[in-house]
Amino acid sequence: MKQNEIILLVGKSGSGKSTIANELTKQYGLKQLESYTTRSKRKNNEKGHTFITKEEYKNFNKKDICAYTFFNNNHYFATKQQVEDSDIYIIDVDGIKYFKEKYKGNKKIITICIKIDTDSRKKRMANRNEKMEDRLKADNVKFKDLDDINFDLTLYNKNGMLQDTVFKIIEYIQNERK
Repeated sequence: MKQNEIILLVGKSGSGKSTIANELTKQYGLKQLESYTTRSKRKNNEKGHTFITKEEYKNFNKKDICAYTFFNNNHYFATKQQVEDSDIYIIDVDGIKYFKEKYKGNKKIITICIKIDTDSRKKRMANRNEKMEDRLKADNVKFKDLDDINFDLTLYNKNGMLQDTVFKIIEYIQNERK
């Protein structure tokens, strides 16, 4: 599937962003952007980021960075070249604001918000052995402006509805191209 878009997936912890991105990659051949971060890996085989040191971060040309968030004393960012080479990017609210201001590339930006009820989020986070209460508190701050953003598409990723959610994203992109 040839892409002229960059899909920005936004949602609170446990909403299913990574699972959705993985399915879009697997089923439709889309390429996920693995952003840079200075945080430590949560597990050895963790995907979704390129892990670097804070010293390595200092060596990046800031003019090349088109997406950026500072969270929990760590940098999260992507370069314009990464965006041009990718189709999907998992990002937070601050990252979207920065991205829309700084990205001057060739791709159309499509913002998709993934929502889910709090009980389902808690169950998913418990299954991943995350520090659930810390993540929930952090999300309350990090996503306080979520409803202020005019998303292109908002989906409710209920348990058991993964394929439906993935299909709705693909359907939306195809309709946008017409």
